[in-house]
Amino acid sequence: MDRRAFIGSLALGTLAVPRAVPAQPARKIYRIATLGLGVTSDMVGPQPRNPSHNALLRGLRELGYVYGEHFVTEHLAAPKAGPSATPAWPPSWSVSRWT
Repeated sequence: MDRRAFIGSLALGTLAVPRAVPAQPARKIYRIATLGLGVTSDMVGPQPRNPSHNALLRGLRELGYVYGEHFVTEHLAAPKAGPSATPAWPPSWSVSRWT
Protein backbone atom coordinates (compact mmCIF):
# COMPACT_ATOMS: atom_id res chain seq x y z
CA MET A 1 0.00 0.00 0.00
CA ASP A 2 1.50 3.32 -0.97
CA ARG A 3 1.58 6.38 1.20
CA ARG A 4 -1.19 8.34 -0.65
CA ALA A 5 -3.67 5.49 -0.45
CA PHE A 6 -2.97 5.07 3.26
CA ILE A 7 -3.44 8.79 4.04
CA GLY A 8 -6.54 8.93 1.85
CA SER A 9 -8.14 5.97 3.59
CA LEU A 10 -7.20 7.41 6.99
CA ALA A 11 -8.81 10.77 6.11
CA LEU A 12 -12.00 9.12 4.79
CA GLY A 13 -12.14 6.88 7.85
CA THR A 14 -12.06 9.84 10.23
CA LEU A 15 -14.76 11.66 8.25
CA ALA A 16 -17.02 8.59 8.20
CA VAL A 17 -16.96 8.10 11.98
CA PRO A 18 -19.95 9.86 13.57
CA ARG A 19 -18.98 12.33 16.19
CA ALA A 20 -20.61 12.07 19.61
CA VAL A 21 -22.11 15.45 20.44
CA PRO A 22 -23.53 15.96 23.91
CA ALA A 23 -27.23 16.85 23.87
CA GLN A 24 -28.55 20.02 25.41
CA PRO A 25 -30.12 19.50 28.80
CA ALA A 26 -33.90 19.46 28.81
CA ARG A 27 -35.53 22.73 29.81
CA LYS A 28 -37.01 22.60 33.28
CA ILE A 29 -40.78 23.03 33.42
CA TYR A 30 -41.85 24.54 36.71
CA ARG A 31 -44.95 23.36 38.54
CA ILE A 32 -47.16 25.89 40.22
CA ALA A 33 -49.30 24.29 42.89
CA THR A 34 -52.53 25.96 43.96
CA LEU A 35 -54.37 25.12 47.15
CA GLY A 36 -58.09 25.56 47.33
CA LEU A 37 -61.52 24.22 48.06
CA GLY A 38 -63.08 24.55 44.60
CA VAL A 39 -63.77 22.00 41.92
CA THR A 40 -60.51 20.72 40.46
CA SER A 41 -61.74 20.82 36.85
CA ASP A 42 -62.33 24.59 37.16
CA MET A 43 -58.70 25.24 38.10
CA VAL A 44 -56.54 23.23 35.68
CA GLY A 45 -55.30 23.73 32.15
CA PRO A 46 -54.14 26.80 30.22
CA GLN A 47 -57.63 28.43 30.34
CA PRO A 48 -59.15 27.67 33.77
CA ARG A 49 -62.74 28.70 34.50
CA ASN A 50 -61.88 29.90 38.00
CA PRO A 51 -61.39 33.71 37.80
CA SER A 52 -58.47 33.88 40.24
CA HIS A 53 -56.52 31.13 38.50
CA ASN A 54 -57.31 32.64 35.12
CA ALA A 55 -55.95 35.99 36.33
CA LEU A 56 -52.76 34.30 37.56
CA LEU A 57 -52.17 32.62 34.19
CA ARG A 58 -53.00 35.81 32.28
CA GLY A 59 -50.41 37.70 34.35
CA LEU A 60 -47.80 35.04 33.65
CA ARG A 61 -48.61 35.21 29.92
CA GLU A 62 -48.14 38.99 30.01
CA LEU A 63 -44.68 38.42 31.49
CA GLY A 64 -43.79 36.12 28.58
CA TYR A 65 -44.27 32.71 30.17
CA VAL A 66 -45.98 30.03 28.09
CA TYR A 67 -48.18 27.39 29.73
CA GLY A 68 -46.74 23.92 29.10
CA GLU A 69 -43.40 25.29 27.90
CA HIS A 70 -42.20 27.17 30.99
CA PHE A 71 -44.67 26.06 33.67
CA VAL A 72 -47.76 23.97 34.42
CA THR A 73 -50.30 24.31 37.19
CA GLU A 74 -51.52 21.58 39.49
CA HIS A 75 -54.41 21.98 41.87
CA LEU A 76 -54.24 20.41 45.31
CA ALA A 77 -57.72 20.15 46.79
CA ALA A 78 -58.25 20.34 50.51
CA PRO A 79 -59.30 17.05 52.06
CA LYS A 80 -62.95 16.86 53.03
CA ALA A 81 -63.03 16.40 56.77
CA GLY A 82 -65.40 16.93 59.63
CA PRO A 83 -65.21 19.80 62.11
CA SER A 84 -63.01 17.79 64.46
CA ALA A 85 -60.24 17.36 61.88
CA THR A 86 -57.55 20.02 61.72
CA PRO A 87 -56.20 20.51 58.20
CA ALA A 88 -52.43 20.65 58.00
CA TRP A 89 -51.63 23.09 55.17
CA PRO A 90 -49.35 22.79 53.42
CA PRO A 91 -49.07 19.02 53.59
CA SER A 92 -45.71 17.76 54.76
CA TRP A 93 -45.07 16.01 51.42
CA SER A 94 -45.59 19.17 49.38
CA VAL A 95 -42.22 20.68 50.25
CA SER A 96 -40.21 17.72 49.00
CA ARG A 97 -42.54 17.08 46.07
CA TRP A 98 -42.25 20.53 44.51
CA THR A 99 -38.51 21.10 44.87
